[in-house]
Amino acid sequence: MSKEVIDKLSFIVVGAGKSLRFKSRKIFYMIDGKTPLLIFTLKNIMFAFEKKAELIFVHSKEDKKKIENLFKEFKIDNVKLVEGGEERPLSVINGLLAASNDTVFIHDCARPFLTKKFLLSVFETYKKDGKPLTPYVKPFDTVRVKENGKVKTLSRDDVMLIQTPQVLKKSLYLPILKKYLEKKIYLTDDVEYLLREGIEVNFVEGERKNIKVTDQNDINLVETIYKGWNK
Repeated sequence: MSKEVIDKLSFIVVGAGKSLRFKSRKIFYMIDGKTPLLIFTLKNIMFAFEKKAELIFVHSKEDKKKIENLFKEFKIDNVKLVEGGEERPLSVINGLLAASNDTVFIHDCARPFLTKKFLLSVFETYKKDGKPLTPYVKPFDTVRVKENGKVKTLSRDDVMLIQTPQVLKKSLYLPILKKYLEKKIYLTDDVEYLLREGIEVNFVEGERKNIKVTDQNDINLVETIYKGWNK
């Protein structure tokens, strides 16, 4: 991929959440006791795009000083720090406003295992028609949903477990997101706002290892993936 193309990307990493289910700030969790999760996530992105894409990290106000110190310790530079909000979409919109480019990746910091092959594949797919894009994986488990007090079993082929990064155009998404935030509609998924507006979204196969760290039960899985990690 040419340098000129990569230079036109902005990669927004959202890490301003309170981590209530994790019971501590998960972005600072030390993977293998060595590397904070947020540093691991950022380094994988930087490796994939050879440090040529604009990288924005959205953080909580109280974490800024600690993040700056970690950036110095782990020699992370050329990352734009942006203060987030109380809800994820408020953090995302701050990241969008700080982005210099129209093509934007939006990613949850809590998904640290990003391979170069996966990231470049996602972008190459996006480039084909420029439609908003999100990766997903299918569930292995039986999926049931409760509707009006009744339980219904869904076909696993019809269920998508959505991942990030999601790719879209800032010029498309920003006015839509502003409209919903004015109504205080806070969704946890960016492409959901677009789908509600009738905008077509491409769904592409994600990676199983692209897990989201949510609570303490995920630690063993994180450490297992890390031991076999090959970015």
